[in-house]
Amino acid sequence: MIGTFGLNTNLLETNVLNLSVVLSIVFVVLGDALKTLLAQRREIVMSSLQEATQKASEAEQRLEEARKSVDAARLRAVEIRDQAIKSCELEKLLIRRHLKSELQYLKARGQQAIELEYRRTAKTLTRQVSRLALVAAESELISSLGSEDPSRSKHTDLNETYLRESFCRLKKDKS
Repeated sequence: MIGTFGLNTNLLETNVLNLSVVLSIVFVVLGDALKTLLAQRREIVMSSLQEATQKASEAEQRLEEARKSVDAARLRAVEIRDQAIKSCELEKLLIRRHLKSELQYLKARGQQAIELEYRRTAKTLTRQVSRLALVAAESELISSLGSEDPSRSKHTDLNETYLRESFCRLKKDKS
């Protein structure tokens, strides 16, 4: 059987031969396609990993920037709070000074009002005492001149009239 071409009826040999031909075709044809597919998949996975690494790095940078911003905001808040406390203390001090000066002003005004009222009262009392003293002096002088004495002279009458007129003028001046 060496020189003849024929049908081989041995199934095992035929299947092994067919299988080896098919497998070599599959490995050659599909192997390159599979290698290409795996290489593409590897490229996709590698680019995804690089992209994820880059995004993680960017996220870490943004996180660090956010932390710095938060720290700066905290420092600014502390500065603002300290400044507000200083402003409140200064305002409180100014208000106290203003209230103290207002209180001194009111005390001075009250003292002035008291002194003025004291002077008015003293003046009124002085006038009343002067008026009463003049009336008493007039009565005493008239009674000492002896207005009921029949031997009174004209000169005494003139003195008495002059005296009354003087006392009336004094009373008017004191009023």
